[in-house]
Amino acid sequence: MSIVDKDYIKQKIALALKHLEKLEKTSFTKEQLANDMDIYPKVYFLYQNVIERCLGIASYICQTQNLPVATTARDTFVQLADKNIIDKDTARRLSGAYGFRNMLIHDYDEVNVDQIYADHEHNLMNTREFLKQVMVFIEA
Repeated sequence: MSIVDKDYIKQKIALALKHLEKLEKTSFTKEQLANDMDIYPKVYFLYQNVIERCLGIASYICQTQNLPVATTARDTFVQLADKNIIDKDTARRLSGAYGFRNMLIHDYDEVNVDQIYADHEHNLMNTREFLKQVMVFIEA
């Protein structure tokens, strides 16, 4: 097992939090999200960035813990849960967030603005919880 570079992870968490805070401060209605070309790209970029940073953090921790290379984002988060680095519920939610990221990027069957709007607060909470659990792990 390799040593986790706490400063590296803290730097990645700080970057994720910076974008997460911008996302939290971006207020919008469902109609604005659907029709305002200033709002949608901003929300899209911030979500993509936050979710990819979380996956990067998870992948780095898996590597330092000598866990098998995951073939999917879901497997990366599950491996952290299997080692009690994050809880299983958080792993499940972050796996879903990565699916959400894929939907945004690849426009699977058009993006469902209603779902993005409805899930917005939960996505913010889930991301914060993941980052909190990672901080607890690296400080242990």
